[in-house]
Amino acid sequence: MTLPVCKSASLISIILLATTACAQPSSADANSNNVTQSTASSQVAQAVSAAVDKRLRQVLTQAGIKTQITSIVPSKLPNMYQVNLAGQLPLHITEDGRYVVQGELQKNPSKQVITKTPVRSTSAQVGKPVSASVKSDMLANMAALKNMSAKTPFFYTAVPGVIWGATLEGVPFLLSDDAQYITDGEISVIENGQFIGLDENFEKRKNQSVFASLDKSQLITYPATTTERAVIYLMT
Repeated sequence: MTLPVCKSASLISIILLATTACAQPSSADANSNNVTQSTASSQVAQAVSAAVDKRLRQVLTQAGIKTQITSIVPSKLPNMYQVNLAGQLPLHITEDGRYVVQGELQKNPSKQVITKTPVRSTSAQVGKPVSASVKSDMLANMAALKNMSAKTPFFYTAVPGVIWGATLEGVPFLLSDDAQYITDGEISVIENGQFIGLDENFEKRKNQSVFASLDKSQLITYPATTTERAVIYLMT
């Protein structure tokens, strides 16, 4: 599996549109927001140890990343490092090299009214909806974002501090748990030196959480009639 070399900005453009014209950032502000980490990265580049830098380069090279890695710096996504690539969108990767996201982080233009650091999720919470208090705080910090409401689903991922969300149309995105940075896409997994696709454990547990919330009286179950079994979900 190879990560895409480019990604559509349509989702980010939609999400980052303010609800009113007067609330939309100016082009100068947008340009400033889009330079999300280049300046900050240069200031904190020394925070990445030589050992971590070397290991992540080795992991990505082994996994098939042939593009030149220009630098590795702390990411604005919690518990991840940003890997800057020549001519491509950056990667964000955990220190152990297992979880990877590709995408340019966009700064949330909303006023940050909740400044406390959320309690980070545990492995037991992977694939579960964020707590009511965390969701309330996130939405409070997303007032200028279009299509964000109490109906927007948010789930804990395997990376503490990184939240999975989806638009009401079902398009996924990722954001920091303080709702300050957002990107489209999903988390991929590197295992045994190769990209193996999306995080299946997260997807499984997320789907289980969703279906556990459904009214079972409205579901129709068709039991398997052979030794080969599969679970297929259909919704209308």
